[in-house]
Amino acid sequence: MSRTIYLSPYDVLRVKNRPNIIDAFIPANVVVEILGSAWFSHLVDVNAEDFVERNLSLLWHERTHVRQQKRWGTAYWYWKYITSKSFRLEAEAEAYAVELLYIPEVYQEASIEMFASWLAGSMYSHCAKNELWAEASLRSWINKVKDRRVH
Repeated sequence: MSRTIYLSPYDVLRVKNRPNIIDAFIPANVVVEILGSAWFSHLVDVNAEDFVERNLSLLWHERTHVRQQKRWGTAYWYWKYITSKSFRLEAEAEAYAVELLYIPEVYQEASIEMFASWLAGSMYSHCAKNELWAEASLRSWINKVKDRRVH
């Protein structure tokens, strides 16, 4: 079952729960992008009344990936994301920068550190050489997003 979420008058995201077969191969906390939809683990109820409020920053993160796919073309985006660490780093850094807009300011520095550790770690196949490299990419995208050049 899918649900359409209107993040703004111009930003629509389809969300649905992933089939169990996907959950068997991909960690439960990972959201999968499939053809412009965000597929959540069955551990998350996308139809819950408070789903949007509890997941707003993550929904904007996933919406950023949908925009990237429209910009690059979905097939090309997936191919580059899978085969190029630098492309994956930039795609995720942009999405995390947008996500930070919806995280309370008091948690932002800790979130940046956490995101940088993820980008430098196995979760993203070590797409950043180290956490400092990942943090530099994140901060660059944060400035772009804040300057309204992106988003």
